[in-house]
Amino acid sequence: MNSLPPNRHKSGKILLLRNREGILEAEAADYSHGPVQLICTFPFSYPEQFISVRTSDGEEIALLPNLLSLDSFSQIEARLELDRRYMIPRISRIISIRRKKNQWIWIVNTTYGDVTFWMDHLHENVSEINECCFIVTDREGRRYEIPDIGTLDPHSRSEWNKVK
Repeated sequence: MNSLPPNRHKSGKILLLRNREGILEAEAADYSHGPVQLICTFPFSYPEQFISVRTSDGEEIALLPNLLSLDSFSQIEARLELDRRYMIPRISRIISIRRKKNQWIWIVNTTYGDVTFWMDHLHENVSEINECCFIVTDREGRRYEIPDIGTLDPHSRSEWNKVK
């Protein structure tokens, strides 16, 4: 197989697969390229749409309108790669949110365990994705997702209402 040409691939299907070392590669027609990176080009509200396939140098070789445009095996590989790249813990319970001087201290349960984090400017660091979903960013730049405020337990919603 040849490497993908330097210009962006525009025709046919792209296949995503891992080589023997576990590195993600892309194949299209008579060309292959690896390693490749998958980059979300739109906000988190479209996690499986408009995915840029790029070389390790950052050159875009394809733009996937939707992961559903891939074969089922490539979809699995793409989702694994995107999950790895965009790992965002989901907040499942808010234990407390309190203010200490000009800092906000959050104690939460997430999909990756219990976390305590601080933020300086509350309303600058809570981003609404839609009426139920929010991304919370701590002062270190780490992001946490609250996928649906309505599904949180009553105590968590009570804590949330302190800040919203």
